[in-house]
Amino acid sequence: MERYAYVFSFIERSFIRCLEIGGTDKYDRVRGTDGFLAAYNLGVFYEVTGQMERAIHFYEQSAHEGYEKASERLKTLKQ
Repeated sequence: MERYAYVFSFIERSFIRCLEIGGTDKYDRVRGTDGFLAAYNLGVFYEVTGQMERAIHFYEQSAHEGYEKASERLKTLKQ
């Protein structure tokens, strides 16, 4: 597992970049990959790496866009 630790920074940067790019009609894309799904996946990443404040922030962002899985995760974390 340790030999793949360097990949973690790529995961974070990739999802952050998705949010930076944002929505566009210029290209075909899967709905949510530039918004609520990227935010949700960042929440998962931060939760798994023990960064709970950041995890909650991105789960909230995703939930604000209507992603139910993010709302469910927030309920669990805030119990």
